[in-house]
Amino acid sequence: EEYKNLEMRIIWPNGTVRWMLANGTVYRDADEKPNRMIGIVQDITAQKEAQKKIIESERKLSETLKVAKVGYWEYDVLSDKFIFNDQYYSLHKTTVKEVGGYEMSSKFFAEHLVYSKDSARVGSAIFQAINSSDKNFEYQSEARIMTIDKKPIWIIVWFRAIKDANG
Repeated sequence: EEYKNLEMRIIWPNGTVRWMLANGTVYRDADEKPNRMIGIVQDITAQKEAQKKIIESERKLSETLKVAKVGYWEYDVLSDKFIFNDQYYSLHKTTVKEVGGYEMSSKFFAEHLVYSKDSARVGSAIFQAINSSDKNFEYQSEARIMTIDKKPIWIIVWFRAIKDANG
């Protein structure tokens, strides 16, 4: 029987706690009793500490976005999907659960979350970003979005385009 990616903490004689990752195989005899074990153990303390720092940094960023009332979004051109975070949904006075997920089509976004009188401007900005040859294309403007109960609110929109090697 194999054991894979078994994480454990060990305490060194000097009291230092280290994280280990173990992988191996237990061999059994004809009576199914363990008789041999072969494996490796790797010290992953540095990775665990880095993960902990990333998680803490993400928590702080999330709290900062909440306090500042800043929403984050991405638009994936190839899939024609928007991806939003919880703070973005809070600007619309809704939640990810009420909307049905963190991803939505650009059509749904335009029809339900963009103020109708600003939809052409929003579409134009996205079109400019996609078709610009400027690798550092940025856009900033004021626009209206719709709350889930169909009330328009003003926001400042800032985004930059990130393009792969094919543009």
